[in-house]
Amino acid sequence: MKLEQKYLDICYRNAMIMQYTDQLKREGFKILPLQSNNDIAIDLFAKKGDEKRLYEFKYHKTHNDIKSKKSAIIEKKKYAEVIGAKFLVVYLTPLKEKTIEFEDLESKILGYIVEEDFPEELDSLSTHTSIKSIYIDSINSISISETSINISGDATISVSLQYGSKSDLQNGDGDESSESFPMTFDADLDCNLNIIKCQYEIDTDDFYK
Repeated sequence: MKLEQKYLDICYRNAMIMQYTDQLKREGFKILPLQSNNDIAIDLFAKKGDEKRLYEFKYHKTHNDIKSKKSAIIEKKKYAEVIGAKFLVVYLTPLKEKTIEFEDLESKILGYIVEEDFPEELDSLSTHTSIKSIYIDSINSISISETSINISGDATISVSLQYGSKSDLQNGDGDESSESFPMTFDADLDCNLNIIKCQYEIDTDDFYK
């Protein structure tokens, strides 16, 4: 299940409050219990000596009524003045998912593995093992330099396992099955997106359980 944007926004906002809390503690501030006065909610209340700070964490863009938001900010500023605190607004930028597409990356990784030394961990599973497909589950990192692109991630490799020769299969003495295994990869590509080198690990442990 993909996490919806509104839940990402909540997580990001809470994480920023936690980060500010830790930073303020390192600076010698005490974090006081959140106070409210006439429905004025405070996100973070910090104090060091005579210095008091009230923090409001909000996104630049909101679907709520802008006028009511401005009115709430004004009320919080007034409340800060009453208790002798400095009122600070921390503006947050919503996290946005970024998409980068690498055409035929899965088939290129498959071709590289097949053309190089066939993986021993797969070859040992049956009399004849063939790779059917590779599906990239996630891209974990992308690094771009002047001459190459490095991509690492997680994938699933699907294989066909044949036990016995073709004649054994025809005579009913052999067997065939399909299996899928998790794998990780770390590939270097040139500027034309051709694979220069690809390191990978295939986890076949579950096959033997």
